[in-house]
Amino acid sequence: MTRARPSDMEKRTINHACAVAWFITCALVAPSVIGAIIGVTLITDGKPDYGFMVLGGCVAALAQAFLVYAAALMLRMVYEHTHRQRPQGPQGAPPARKAVQAPKIPAIGLIVLMLIVAPSCDDGRQQNAAPARKVDASPETQAKRKQLIADLIAKGVFQKVEKPATLPHLWVRPAFYQLDFDTKRDFVSVVAAYYLADSGASMVRIFDSKTGKQVGEMDSDTGMLSMN
Repeated sequence: MTRARPSDMEKRTINHACAVAWFITCALVAPSVIGAIIGVTLITDGKPDYGFMVLGGCVAALAQAFLVYAAALMLRMVYEHTHRQRPQGPQGAPPARKAVQAPKIPAIGLIVLMLIVAPSCDDGRQQNAAPARKVDASPETQAKRKQLIADLIAKGVFQKVEKPATLPHLWVRPAFYQLDFDTKRDFVSVVAAYYLADSGASMVRIFDSKTGKQVGEMDSDTGMLSMN
């Protein structure tokens, strides 16, 4: 029995490919575990929308890690299969030598890994990043938003709106809590559109006018309102 002896270059290529796959797998698994903890924490803190969004991203990352690791195992198995023992010729004579081309499996395996990792990373970013909504920032529309905010302050729904940094802070009065959820979301979205139309920020923080504590927030990109 004879064995096709792989060259040192082939061995190094296989080992490097498996090492890269193992590194990518660890790089995907470790943040996924941390993200899962954060997602569970958000759910227990009363923010299930954000929590399940984070958990969904973690599950997608774990699936990508499994595919990368499985591709590495398949690469090694196929490579070892090409160099398994071959039978001898008749009457124990060694088989006739044939011109053997260098196997292209390592290169194919690397391409498979790249095809798996690159699109999956893009998919993960697309799942976690919500598409930004285009906001009408025309002077006429902004003037209407400003007037509505002033009316809500005059009617005792809002107390004030401040923008100490990049994020506007909306202070609400007790009348705000009597509104149904959809009306709250519509009123807060007006504040978000007015103050965030020309900025890169997308979050409005909501504070109680009596306690001074934060009671909610809205992401203007997704339109999601979260109340504590």
